[in-house]
Amino acid sequence: MEILIRAFDHFRRAKNISSKLSLIPFLFLTLFFYPFQSILKFKYHELRFLGIFSDLILQNRDGVFYCRKKTEDVELINPSYEGELRKFFDLKRGIFVDVGAHIGKYTIMVGNKIDGKVISIEPGPSNFKILMKNIKLNFLKNVTPFNLALSNKNGKRKLFVSKILKGCSTFYPTLKIKYQKEREVETKRCDEILDLLNISKIDLMKIDAECAEKEILEGMGDYLKKTEKIIYEEWEDERETSSFLKKANFKIINIDNSSCKIAINKNFKIN
Repeated sequence: MEILIRAFDHFRRAKNISSKLSLIPFLFLTLFFYPFQSILKFKYHELRFLGIFSDLILQNRDGVFYCRKKTEDVELINPSYEGELRKFFDLKRGIFVDVGAHIGKYTIMVGNKIDGKVISIEPGPSNFKILMKNIKLNFLKNVTPFNLALSNKNGKRKLFVSKILKGCSTFYPTLKIKYQKEREVETKRCDEILDLLNISKIDLMKIDAECAEKEILEGMGDYLKKTEKIIYEEWEDERETSSFLKKANFKIINIDNSSCKIAINKNFKIN
């Protein structure tokens, strides 16, 4: 039912008539295939997003977003999507590092309210292009974007992206989703980027890197000790990231109804 509510919310938040018109087939396909979603699984989302026949612009309480046709962009930027995480992004001042920014859901959300800086990192070339559009649409001057992937060493790697579910960029393709190779992308250690920007402390870091989280943390070097909180994704059969953070003196907290966790640095006094 939540999927249906979000679908109608997309239509309500469309910024202009052309955007609303492009969502009508999407609403129809969402309703039509809804009874079969348990059978279709990932295919359900692919089929309904095909109904978005043109690019569109949506506006919600987080900001203004340019979304691509035939993708899940409209779903991911909805405030109710990952709604259980929102309170952890209530950052009023400081430094926010958004790793795996996609088209900018959290970059825009935090960038519109923070007294400080946002460092936004997205490896996918097509995702990065829309991220830049959204930064401009929101007139944000406090965001520094990078079109590269973070890792534990510098170099180049093959990035795989789903044709429709473009939020699923990964170096580790699975059998669950059909991926296409986008191209080789640059990889860089996080500590080198932070050195370049003269960052002394990270107040909040979000990592959504589809199984590359541990490599990214390894590439932070001494900056890991200077990071107050980290929000990251970890599934039941993956424990490497949490183990790594525990050894680095972080307390791990599960986020209700989510595959995400928040790591709190014990070296900082949390209010």
